[in-house]
Amino acid sequence: MEQQKKISTLHIAVMHDTRRQLKSGNYPFKLRITLNRKRYYFKTALEATEELYIRAYGKKKRADAKELFEQIESIRNTAINICNTLPIFTQEAFERAFFKEATVSDENDVFSVFRCVIAEFEADGHIGNANVYKTTMRSIAAFVNGKLKEHSESNRSGKKQPEIKPPKLPFEEITVKWLKQYEKALSAVQVAPSTQGIYFRVLRRIVNIERKKNQSLPYPFGKDDFTPPTATKNKRALSVTDVRAIRNYEAQSEPEQRAKDLWVFSYLCNGMNVADIIKLHYKEIKFHSNGCTIEFSRQKTQQKKDKTKILIELDIEPTGLIKSIIERHGNKTREGYVFPYLNDKDTPRTQYAAKLSLLRLLNKALRKIGENLNLEIDLSTYVARHSFATVMQRNGVSVAEISEALGHAELKTTENYLGGFSNESKRLNSNKLL
Repeated sequence: MEQQKKISTLHIAVMHDTRRQLKSGNYPFKLRITLNRKRYYFKTALEATEELYIRAYGKKKRADAKELFEQIESIRNTAINICNTLPIFTQEAFERAFFKEATVSDENDVFSVFRCVIAEFEADGHIGNANVYKTTMRSIAAFVNGKLKEHSESNRSGKKQPEIKPPKLPFEEITVKWLKQYEKALSAVQVAPSTQGIYFRVLRRIVNIERKKNQSLPYPFGKDDFTPPTATKNKRALSVTDVRAIRNYEAQSEPEQRAKDLWVFSYLCNGMNVADIIKLHYKEIKFHSNGCTIEFSRQKTQQKKDKTKILIELDIEPTGLIKSIIERHGNKTREGYVFPYLNDKDTPRTQYAAKLSLLRLLNKALRKIGENLNLEIDLSTYVARHSFATVMQRNGVSVAEISEALGHAELKTTENYLGGFSNESKRLNSNKLL
């Protein structure tokens, strides 16, 4: 009864704020709480078009409208639950709980900092980063709870992960001994070294965030302390002969044709990854008499202040292939995105889901192509990136500019590997790729 009384004194609504349009073309949602005729407003990470919002509350909901409806209701229900648990409602107390920020008792809690960082990523639209941090947090929570085996088995089965309620984990417990125990436990449940490396690098950033507030906090990731595991170097690069075989491959279906073409497009364009391909704009490609120029900013650097641009110079032969691929699969309007997989009005979460869906379809078809060509490695979109780097290296391009670690954690290497060469050199080198 007491709980019901609390709810009745409140009015909670999720408002679609159409006064200010975002760069994405969407409008943001705000949470409004009215208590004793006083209104409080709180930002959310949610955004949508007016049309999608209207459809979300229609009788027949498509998948995108249904997803938005569920997200709105989730925000509202979360707010109701928080208000029912707060002894006294204040704007500050609610805000800390709503955004899962650290309270006074949680200031030294690893998982509280995780939640803050995840909330920031989601608010900024960096859904991929948010998901990486969520995955890492779930793994650590499972380890702390003694349920890492069950967690890993659930991961491998593809089942939806259950909600984890991690206990409090003080930063002082993250010692070299603790890190080694966690690494041993991950290896015991057959988590790949590359995945382990991701987990530990994310945790290291969380520790670094806390150390900015508490310099006296012990640091277990020093040079002589704990070093995150690195992936085993598996062969991921193809020879020029194999690349030519892919280029000349007679596709047996539309999915194979699309996968083959986008793989070739990626390979010719500096190993451009799928996230960048689907966000490439027509205005970023300039065709000229000697070939074409493509200049774009990597999606990985969008949250950085210094968005490094990558400049691609292609000679006449690779440009011909690029043109034919765009003509086959590109947007016919010749405006906006080159390829028709995203919409500027989609939410960041929807765009991220579209990217993952496309990746799954491409890699499924690429594996089939690789089997038909009897390639020694499993063909995937990522192989295009490694193949580009390796072929360029074998043709005399300096290791200092394009390293074998292309696509690894050293982001500046992946962004600047052609930086020491003139545009003319880049253009002429592009013919060595085929």
